[in-house]
Amino acid sequence: MNIHRISCAVVASLLGLSMFTARTASADEWELTIAPYIWITSFDGKIGLRNQKEEIDASFEDILDASDSLLAFNADVRFHYGRFGLLFSPTYMQMGVDDVANGTVLEADFTTDLLFLDMGAEYRVADWTMETKNGEETKATVDVLAGARYTKLKTELDFDDGTLGSPDRDKDWWDPIVGAEANIDLCPRWFAQLHGDVGGFGTSSDFATNAMATVGWRFNVWRINGAIRAGYRVFYEDYDTSGFDWRMTIHGPILGLMTTWG
Repeated sequence: MNIHRISCAVVASLLGLSMFTARTASADEWELTIAPYIWITSFDGKIGLRNQKEEIDASFEDILDASDSLLAFNADVRFHYGRFGLLFSPTYMQMGVDDVANGTVLEADFTTDLLFLDMGAEYRVADWTMETKNGEETKATVDVLAGARYTKLKTELDFDDGTLGSPDRDKDWWDPIVGAEANIDLCPRWFAQLHGDVGGFGTSSDFATNAMATVGWRFNVWRINGAIRAGYRVFYEDYDTSGFDWRMTIHGPILGLMTTWG
């Protein structure tokens, strides 16, 4: 799976769609959406600490079987007023995996604390309203976004061979990001979301990308507008500096709730 090409294709497709069919939002209405979710992650990549490098290939099942610690929190928070919007999306993970590179001289325990904070501004470039045969209203929207991602990593490799020690590093950096998101009503209750962004561009990370596709079902309980959604998320970062090399793909299914006011 070529993460670079897939994510760039998602962003380019959404931007292209908005350029050919752009319409401005029709109403100056505000809307707040809070969407926490569970991300069932797998790790695939390389970590290098103080001249010691380790290949990481751990599925979620591997992490559960060989983990000393597993903690995660993810959410999307969006505020829209008319065509304009603000995005805040935190991702936090605490994970430990025993015996990566099992059976080799480089066998080690891998632990990491990851914090990603995406924040930015959105602009709605396309807004369609449609009507079903039953007279119910559905809509589709496309937003473009620009902002920044803050990454903070605390990583450690505890090699079973005592001569290699337990190198660790704390690193944090900022990357610019650009992207787009489409929201499409499949019917009045069912909807699809497609998000893609790219960043880094050599400012801090050489390249970074994030893509997520979900399908959701809306409900209304006690006057609360909510939804359940499920899908898949892929995140990739390539960051390399003196004594530290982080080239990691984090991917897996997601499941969460959404609550909307406005």
